[in-house]
Amino acid sequence: MLLSTQAIVLHTTPFSETSVIAQVFTRQLGLKTYISKGARGGRGKGRTALLQPMRQLDMVVYDTPKKDINHIKEMQMSHPANGNTISTLRTSLLFFMNEVLYKTLRADEPNQPLFDYVDKAISDLDNGRPDADFPIQYLLMVARYLGIEPYDNYSMHERVFNMNEGRFQSSPSMVYLSEHPQARFFNVEQSQHLHQYLSALHSNEPMPTLSLQQRRGLIDYLLDYYQAHLPSFKNFQSHHVLHEVLR
Repeated sequence: MLLSTQAIVLHTTPFSETSVIAQVFTRQLGLKTYISKGARGGRGKGRTALLQPMRQLDMVVYDTPKKDINHIKEMQMSHPANGNTISTLRTSLLFFMNEVLYKTLRADEPNQPLFDYVDKAISDLDNGRPDADFPIQYLLMVARYLGIEPYDNYSMHERVFNMNEGRFQSSPSMVYLSEHPQARFFNVEQSQHLHQYLSALHSNEPMPTLSLQQRRGLIDYLLDYYQAHLPSFKNFQSHHVLHEVLR
């Protein structure tokens, strides 16, 4: 059966002398794996250019549910390229966005709200310079669509974020720590920053003003939070480059 779908390329691997295997995040089907015949070699330059990580595509694919790998029949760019598509900042952010998706999506689980958010975020990168809050917003929004968004119950009495439980609580007692030896927490300062971002995202208010070091710290804490809730989220790397580029 042929199916038309929007897609975002995540990863490609050479397959035979002329073909590649591509893992793509599709709007209709979720994470899928396809073979693109003729994508390598002199005649396949056009297809190779289309199958770059985080490229937004309109695809026509063969969809056989029982097959792990299907074929791409046709594909083209969803949006025309513009002058902002080549920059160190954009490239670093796309690598970051890609790695988050690659380590969190599971095959054959459609998530259209997440797809639409990521698709728009990529387009926004093409149309203007992102601010320094973008990686934090992205992590929180992806967490929302994955169903692991931190619960914002922050108060003066519950002001330490418990990563494992995904909510704020009072400072843990020795008894609590002895009963929950695997519990992991944000520190008080980063817990407050997390609350400020969650509050701003839910109310469409301006993002909090943090220093470079504070933003870096919150990104690192949020990546630890992902790891606490998603077993496949390991050995994350792209934030190291992003820390050096986004100031």
